[in-house]
Amino acid sequence: MKKLLTLAIIMIAVTIVSCKKENPGDGGQPGNNIEIQITGITDTTATSAVCHVSITADNVEIIERGVCWNKSGEPTVSDYYTSKGSGDGGFSLYITELEPTTKYFVRAYAKFKNDVKYSNELEFTTLEVILSREVQTLYMSHITDESAWCHARIVDWKGVDELFSWGCCWSTTPHPDFNDSTNWSGAIIGGEFVTALTELTASTKYYVRAYVENASGFFYGNEIEFVAENEEPHPNPWSPEPVNGQIPVEVLPEALAAEIGQYMNIYSGETPLIIDSLYNSSPHKLFHTTFDEPADTVYHDLRFQFVKKDNKVDLIEWVFDNYAQYYYPIAFRDLYMIGSGNNFTAYYLEEDYSNGKYTKTVTILSGTFDEANNAVNDFKIAEILLKTYGNPNLPPENSYRIVGDADGVSEYYPMPY
Repeated sequence: MKKLLTLAIIMIAVTIVSCKKENPGDGGQPGNNIEIQITGITDTTATSAVCHVSITADNVEIIERGVCWNKSGEPTVSDYYTSKGSGDGGFSLYITELEPTTKYFVRAYAKFKNDVKYSNELEFTTLEVILSREVQTLYMSHITDESAWCHARIVDWKGVDELFSWGCCWSTTPHPDFNDSTNWSGAIIGGEFVTALTELTASTKYYVRAYVENASGFFYGNEIEFVAENEEPHPNPWSPEPVNGQIPVEVLPEALAAEIGQYMNIYSGETPLIIDSLYNSSPHKLFHTTFDEPADTVYHDLRFQFVKKDNKVDLIEWVFDNYAQYYYPIAFRDLYMIGSGNNFTAYYLEEDYSNGKYTKTVTILSGTFDEANNAVNDFKIAEILLKTYGNPNLPPENSYRIVGDADGVSEYYPMPY
C-alpha cells in the first residue's frame, strides 16, 4: 500500500507540473497572452484604406506588428503585409497600392519569438477610380550623410486642384510607402517638385518613391536608391572655346541650331560688349519646350549677374529657393562671350554623375545690352539635354526648353538678397 500511495503522489505531482506549464499566465504558449483586434477600417479609396488595430499583451515581447491582406480570405504574412514597430498598444496603418472596386480581407498580426498570432478578419471593397495620377521619381541631389533632395514629376500635369498631397517616401528597406518616412513638398513647377529627406543615417542605403494623393488614394512612382554620404564634387561647368566667333557644335549641335534659333537670338562674332552688372528677369517664363510641361509656365524671377574678367565673364545666377524662401547664388566661371556691338551670347556645359546616373547639359544665354537704360533686352536662355544614361525617366537626348524675360526688358538690379 505504501508503494502504491507513493506512486499515486508522484503521478499527481507530474500532472500538476504539466498543467502549470500549459497555463498561459505562467510561461505557457505566449500567443494565449495576446489579444489582437482590428477595431475598424476607414478612409477607403480606390487604391488605399486605413486599418486601426488594438493589441494587449501580458508578459509577452512582441517583436513586430502590422496588418496583412489578400483577396481570398484568412490572409497571413505570406500575403501582402505592412508592419509598424513592435510592442502592444493601438496603432493605424495605411494599406496602399490596392486595385479599384476590389474586395479585400484583412487581419492584424503580432510576431513574437518563434510564432505569430492573427486577429479577427474584416473585409472591405475599394472604390472606383475617379482621378488617376502617374508620378515619376526622377533622381536624387544634394546628398549628404544626413539629408538629400528627391526630384519628382507628375505626368500629364495640368494643375493640382484635385491633389491632397504630394512628396516622397523613403526607407532602409525596398518599397517605401506612406507608412514610412514621408515628407510633403511645396511648389510644383512645370509638373516637377522637390522633397527634402532629413534625419538620414550616414553610410546607409535608402530606397525612395515619389507619391501623389487625391480622392482616389495614393499613387506611387518608381523606386530609386542612394547612399547617404557626402557626394564627390562634380566637375565645374566649362565653356569650350568658340570657333571663329561661333558656338562650337559640341555645345549646340547643328540639328538643333536652326530650331532653337526660331525662339531666341543666337549671336556670333568676336567683338561682343562684355557687360558687368546684375539684372532681373521678371516675369521669368517658359517660351517653348520639348519637355512634357505647360508652355506658359511662369517661374520665380531670375537674377543674373555678369562679372567682367579680361575677355571673359563669370556668370552668377541668383536662384530662388522655394523651401528657404530666399535667393542663393550659383557661379559659372570663365565663360566666353561671342557677338558684336551690344549683342551677346554666352554658354557653358555641365556634366553630372550623381546617383550612378549621367547627364550632360548645355545652357546658352543671349540678349542685347541697352546702355542708355542699363538693361538687357530680349534676354533668353536655352537649356538643352545633350546626353543621358542611367535614368529611364529623363526625356530623350536633345530635348530642350527656352526660358527668359516675358516682357522683353531685364532691369538693372542693384543688390541681391
